[in-house]
Amino acid sequence: MPQDLRLLVHDLPLSSSYAGFPGDEEADTILIHDDWVRKQIQARKVEFTTSHKIRIRVGTFNVNGQLPNHSIASWIRGGLSTEATGTRRNILESPDILIFGFQELDLSAGALLYSTSTLLEEQWSTSILKCLEGHPASYIKFASRQLVGMLILGFVRKAQRPYISEISTTSLGIGIMGLMGNKGAVGLRFRFRSSVITCVCSHLAANDGMAEKRNYDYLQISHRMQFPLNAATPAEAAEPLRPVSSTIFETHILIWLGGMNQSYSHLNYRIELPLEEVFEMSIPPMTQKNISTLMGFDELLVAKRSRLCFDSFQEESIMFSPTYRYILNSNTLDPRRRPAWTDRIQHLVFPATSVRQVSYTSHPEICLSDHKPVSADYEVETNTVDPELHTKVIEGVLSSVKKLREPGANPQLRFSEKLISFGDVRQVQLDKAMLCLHQSHGFRYMQQVIRTVIVTNDGDGPCAFRVIPSQEGGRYAPPWIAVEPIYGLILPQKSLSIDIKLIVDSPTARILNTVGEIDSCLIVHLEYGLDHFLGISGRFLPTCFARSFDSLATFPKPIREHGYLESMPQSRAASIPKEFMRVIDWLMSHRLTEDSGQLFQTAAPSELLNTITECLDTGKEFPLEQSVSWSATEVTLAFGEILLRFFQALPHPIVPPSIFPANFEASLENRAEFLELLPPVAVNVWVTLLAFLQFACLQSGESSSSNDEAERIAAVFAPVLIGDTDGPYDGSMPTPLQKREFIKRLLLA
Repeated sequence: MPQDLRLLVHDLPLSSSYAGFPGDEEADTILIHDDWVRKQIQARKVEFTTSHKIRIRVGTFNVNGQLPNHSIASWIRGGLSTEATGTRRNILESPDILIFGFQELDLSAGALLYSTSTLLEEQWSTSILKCLEGHPASYIKFASRQLVGMLILGFVRKAQRPYISEISTTSLGIGIMGLMGNKGAVGLRFRFRSSVITCVCSHLAANDGMAEKRNYDYLQISHRMQFPLNAATPAEAAEPLRPVSSTIFETHILIWLGGMNQSYSHLNYRIELPLEEVFEMSIPPMTQKNISTLMGFDELLVAKRSRLCFDSFQEESIMFSPTYRYILNSNTLDPRRRPAWTDRIQHLVFPATSVRQVSYTSHPEICLSDHKPVSADYEVETNTVDPELHTKVIEGVLSSVKKLREPGANPQLRFSEKLISFGDVRQVQLDKAMLCLHQSHGFRYMQQVIRTVIVTNDGDGPCAFRVIPSQEGGRYAPPWIAVEPIYGLILPQKSLSIDIKLIVDSPTARILNTVGEIDSCLIVHLEYGLDHFLGISGRFLPTCFARSFDSLATFPKPIREHGYLESMPQSRAASIPKEFMRVIDWLMSHRLTEDSGQLFQTAAPSELLNTITECLDTGKEFPLEQSVSWSATEVTLAFGEILLRFFQALPHPIVPPSIFPANFEASLENRAEFLELLPPVAVNVWVTLLAFLQFACLQSGESSSSNDEAERIAAVFAPVLIGDTDGPYDGSMPTPLQKREFIKRLLLA
């Protein structure tokens, strides 16, 4: 049986340990040993497996009690589908396996009770097979499971049916009193060749304000749902330790589909914004900016970030309009209900299993229900295992670590270096016209640097190690340092590489801008042995980013020419940061004659962004006028991204939510009152930025009006200019559309 996926996608659950306190070394050693064995066997899988690629199509549909008709063909068969954003996604045309999940098949009063009727299942199965008639491949149904209004169906190409075995289905009701079948899940588990595939179709708690109940429903399904395992042969049935059931996570591939009553698979998760706000941004055709904005308030994603549910599940980026709620037989959103992506498909995969998602789309052309169906296509690599060769590999791997826990072993580790310095970072010349940065004596903002330490086992037996914190409950390293791996096993007279990665993003730069030097210690604990201490040092080259504009204005010279705390008093500060003005001046003097709509939209090459940043930090001239590496348009677009980065990296937005005008109509009439609430430097930055953005709006080409350009720019800058309060939306903070409208009005004033 496959291992529980939840144990494989996270770090091992090792015991609490810190410097001087080794923890439960015996238990930790066993975990590290078993993890190493599993990874070694998987690394050698080509020696005992033959791989086969198959295509799987998955669909979820809350049918709202409606019966099937011919309109579902595009959802069943696939094909090219036009998305809300106007893009088209490739969809598999001939899948090997099709899995379809349904919710709300039956809305009658009897739906609260369990029913043994298969009438609705037969109707939907017949309709699906009819849609597949005339398809180049011939399909048959191989499994089904219904629980009141929830149904999961499995179909397979006839030629692939012999490779499916160990089919098991199950259901779980978690509705009224935690038992009724109006909410819950149905599941299907089967083995394709040697790969176990599990699909769960759920229908979670509905209605706004029920996010916590939906999270609880997910946990109930995760903990309580079991698949019965039937023995394939009498000999297998006679085995005393044979497992009789499997959890949904004991699989190689887990696909969770269904309804989240306003934003999960039908997961029913919602968008935590006012109805009017969500409705206005959901009117098709939706822009990708509106989709991104709404997804920032999507209950499912918020819960996943907090690890409250669907931890480590993967979901392809959503590029389609909300799937709920529509007026029946139309593509018109119901103005009485908040639109949401309630119908979702997510997956969790065994680390060594290859799964590539090909598509993820809704089907707005199907108007059968108040929901739109959703589909996803996958390319999956399955394996056929040769038992004899598999056993041979396992025996070979186990024989190499048989001395791991034997008494008398003498674990000894040797490190290629124990003082790791990030002080000297060498940059290469980008081209003849570029700034040539050689010995930098430090590391920079938005730079990633990796140092590799070679660890050699000089002992006479395998040894296990782990990286531990210096204090109980602490981190093993500061947040800007990542170590890979943080535990492992090394065979005698063998070596292993430990990568120490330093990443300086905006939150890190806010800290390092004030301290400059890093001085840390990495502790590598050898199980049943000593602690080894690796010193980490380095010097951060200060940057003009990730500082408040008030602070930046107190540096009369380029930031690199000052010490970390050497600045002028506020009374002698500049009226506006010079670095900010250098970017504005470049954009004003190098305006885009074409492609103006790409400004603040197109991502620039990191090398170009780093060059501009370095010139801003050092005060050097921009060596870009005659660059042979990038066109003039690319350079201007990069400066636009740098301008946006200034505001994205701020410790706090230039306009705190506390001073955002409740009545911005009045503020537009009397801007002086609004500006009086901002610090003097922030006022100058605000006025200068708006003047430039107004100028940019006027540069729009024939394809875009000034109004359209103002709307586009406002959508980009409003989230970074005007802050949000901490925590979920509670009605007190400005909404995304309020922010946009405020900035847009100022741009068009």
